[in-house]
Amino acid sequence: MMKSLLSQIIFILSVVSILSSCSDEVSPSMQAMPTALGKMNEIVVIADQELWDGPIGDTIQYYFASSYPIMPSPEPFFDLRHFTPEEIKNQKLKRELRTYMIVGNIADESASSTAMIRQDIGESKYLEALEGNGNNNSVGNNRWARNQLVVYLYANSEDALAETIRKSFSAIAKRVNVHDLKQLSQRVYARPENLGLTRKLKEEYGLDLRVPGDYSLALEKVEENLIWLRKDDPEATLNFVLQKIPYTDKNQISKAEIKRLRDKFGKAYVSTDVEGSYMRTNDVDLPMYEYTIDINGMYALEARGIWEINNDFMGGPFISYMILSPDQKQLYFIDAFVFAPGKAKRDLIQQLEHLAKGISIDQ
Repeated sequence: MMKSLLSQIIFILSVVSILSSCSDEVSPSMQAMPTALGKMNEIVVIADQELWDGPIGDTIQYYFASSYPIMPSPEPFFDLRHFTPEEIKNQKLKRELRTYMIVGNIADESASSTAMIRQDIGESKYLEALEGNGNNNSVGNNRWARNQLVVYLYANSEDALAETIRKSFSAIAKRVNVHDLKQLSQRVYARPENLGLTRKLKEEYGLDLRVPGDYSLALEKVEENLIWLRKDDPEATLNFVLQKIPYTDKNQISKAEIKRLRDKFGKAYVSTDVEGSYMRTNDVDLPMYEYTIDINGMYALEARGIWEINNDFMGGPFISYMILSPDQKQLYFIDAFVFAPGKAKRDLIQQLEHLAKGISIDQ
């Protein structure tokens, strides 16, 4: 079951697209609204307390709070909060967050979540679902505030509801990822663009990439067509390494080649004050996963895993890419890794992923 869940998560991460399976949209009422608040990767689950405390709550947490791949220490895919319908009704501030998932067994007509779902999706869809027909999910926007996403999951029994949660997980997670994109981009580009580095990548490497203003040049090896950009702050260091390589063989686009290139870079250029220290891929304690994706129309292989410093106690997550240029003459190797001791790293690796997936290649 865990292998299946991991493959679902990988699919979500590799494709950020509009949710298609949740085809029923719930229209908000036309009224003055506040702007939704809250952080990315957070879902507020609205469900009756009894439902949340039972198997349905466990099912929601199994999927939506499952481990984000791949981290040195477990971090959840989404941060979950739970409110009852009564809390939502009686506390205005709890209605002004960014992302909600309203869950209900609509066969229980005494449940407050049933009344909420019935009102929002309409009588026709409610009756269809009660009879076991039609979709068991709907999506709405701006239910109580602007820039708000609301997902409805419902069924006519707890067993059917658990199955709906399982089947809907991938699609809902993608929808939430899309909803978070604007906030993620704002976080990456919190400071004005570094125009000098943006121009350098374009003129010397043939890449279009907006370099955030808080990244600086850590290293450049012209003879290797290699450049290392780095963001330093008191709590974390974000690293973005890019190398341009002639494409000669399809075997270059492989997990083994990604590991070889990142370990070559790590041994040559990343060390601490400890003698004999260098960065290397650790695919013993946790596996290194790879999967193909599309980056702005270009074929790419993405790999995720953890790194460590040989002879020292340092490490963190990485995400790497091997991107084939449209003319199939060049490969662009990207290695992005995080060092943030004692800090959560999920949001940081997502920032680097967003940066990498913003690349396009001049023709």
